[in-house]
Amino acid sequence: MIFRNLLVFFLILILFLSSANPLLSNAEDTKKKVLLVYDRRGFFGFSGDIVTSYRELFGHFNVDVLEEIEEDYKKGQADDFDFIFVIGIEGDFFNSILLEDLKKTKKTVCWIGKGIEKLLEKNKRVSFTYDGESNELVKVFYRKKSFDIGLIDNFTIVDNISSNSKVYSWLSDGKNMYPYIIRENNYWYVSRAISYSVLFYIFADVLYDLFNEYNKIDKSKVFIRIEDVHPFRDTEKLRAIAEYLNSKKVPFMVAMIPAYKSQNSPYITPLSEKPEFIETMKYIQKLGGSIILHGYAHQVFGGELTGEGFEFWDGINDKPLSLDIEKWIDERIGLGIQECVKNGIYPLAFEAPHYAVSQRGYKVLKKYFSTYCGHIQTSDQGFATTSYPYILYDTELFHKFIPENLGYVDPNNPLTINDIKNNFEKVSIVRGFTAGVFFHPYLDIKYLKEIVEMLKSENIEFYDLKKEDNWVKWNNINIMSKNGEICVDYSKNSKDDSIKKGFAKGIKILIIFVLFVNAIFFYILIKSKKKANKDLLGD
Repeated sequence: MIFRNLLVFFLILILFLSSANPLLSNAEDTKKKVLLVYDRRGFFGFSGDIVTSYRELFGHFNVDVLEEIEEDYKKGQADDFDFIFVIGIEGDFFNSILLEDLKKTKKTVCWIGKGIEKLLEKNKRVSFTYDGESNELVKVFYRKKSFDIGLIDNFTIVDNISSNSKVYSWLSDGKNMYPYIIRENNYWYVSRAISYSVLFYIFADVLYDLFNEYNKIDKSKVFIRIEDVHPFRDTEKLRAIAEYLNSKKVPFMVAMIPAYKSQNSPYITPLSEKPEFIETMKYIQKLGGSIILHGYAHQVFGGELTGEGFEFWDGINDKPLSLDIEKWIDERIGLGIQECVKNGIYPLAFEAPHYAVSQRGYKVLKKYFSTYCGHIQTSDQGFATTSYPYILYDTELFHKFIPENLGYVDPNNPLTINDIKNNFEKVSIVRGFTAGVFFHPYLDIKYLKEIVEMLKSENIEFYDLKKEDNWVKWNNINIMSKNGEICVDYSKNSKDDSIKKGFAKGIKILIIFVLFVNAIFFYILIKSKKKANKDLLGD
């Protein structure tokens, strides 16, 4: 009887521990496996990396991605994956093993761009056929909306659409209609590989259907970011902006540069030397502003002015910085975070100056920030970025990426607000989108008011960064946010503290273990005593 009760007790304990430990539980859904095969990484003369753009896009879904150049594909490799995506930039697919496996597989295959004729050849499970290429397509249709696509060439045309096919999006040359995205059986086809324009957004939305992950469709949100805020900005204008947004119950982000360097001056002024600016930033935080660290001084070369120069990219030679990027990022991030925290300002995310940083730089930044905001620079071959329509998670480059995709206020463009509206219309075709726009504080606030009224007329919810789970770490500094609260742990003796915390944690575990063992012995003692009394009375 005693041992049976003890067994029940241990089973309950094991179940409790397994439910509390994600490593022992099945609470998290198993990720789907994606194989991403490609012939080239980008178009000739284009700096962006198309493969990186698509790989990061998949981060909105519950998938793991493996990249493989087509010539390295091995027989049967597709069997190890749930989805196979093929990106054709030139259409040069000579690996017959890959093509034969794709024709035989029952896994979901999505071919994007050129080379589809090689998959369709002698493939009885697909009725549509290759019909050449077109450079004359001018409009795309999706979900009862149409958009001009401008001058984009090299679309692949497929024909002979059967009743077994489903066309998700159409293209038009003004006379005829051609499929942009089509599915038949387990095969999907997208007529062009592209990482910009509304075409990229349409594909992003269709991924919900392709992956069958409708649970990933969150409530659509939009954010406003005040850009390039540094210690020499007009504090009265900054306060007026914050007070206006607060009066409209609009949470907002502030991309802050904690130090300022004048042009051709060797001296960098940290925010510590500008007490009025410090108080303004604290005030902004109270009124709903979430701080994003926007570099340290937003410049790197001697003659550059803060806000105009790059910091994590060689903007003069358009290439990665020729230095130890890990050491450089640690130094600049450390300076920025320390300067903020000692003055009561708490950044929750990071945005690289001009969105420019090398691929290695992104991976280094993951050590310091859970959250990144802006565009993604997809290649080290030159500065070129990709805009995304929704939040990405746990990708090769980011823990969490929040996209800016509506543009910004350009006072030299009389149609600047209209351009932002058009960008909003494009991104809003994506279910569960996240959209963002930025505004420089030296501009007339009337522009900001127009944007806010336009977004409010769309009945869209504003994104509040503080209400999300975020963390920022550097050495002994830890900043965390959740449900609108910000927690800061800043110890001057980080190593000693970590030892103390580890020791305290060990003591707690030991105490729990001792109490557990004592409880068992106490339980056995009580049961034994009861049995002894029962036997004594029975005699």
